[in-house]
Amino acid sequence: MNLRMGIDLVSLPRIKTAARRKRFLERVLGKEERRWVGDSILKLGICFALKEAAWKALPRCSQKKTYFHDIKITWKKRKPCVLLRYWKGQVETSWTMVRDDVLAIVILRQHG
Repeated sequence: MNLRMGIDLVSLPRIKTAARRKRFLERVLGKEERRWVGDSILKLGICFALKEAAWKALPRCSQKKTYFHDIKITWKKRKPCVLLRYWKGQVETSWTMVRDDVLAIVILRQHG
């Protein structure tokens, strides 16, 4: 079994500042993600941190062809799920708050 892990820490005050720019939101989130996030800085921080962590977990050859819109965040039973365009294995996610930051971890598993 092949395991890959990515970790990211996002400052919510910095995300709040970035969210004022419409271009930032359009570059980072798809339409469905923007609808779910709404005006919530916490939800935006979670999505951003998970996308960054997922990208970091990918092999370098996949990182080169993966952009924010290739990583989708969906929510099932109040838990975020990460969908990666170029990953055929299992994806596990976790996030937590550390003061004013969101800490996200993504683990990619591939059998074989």
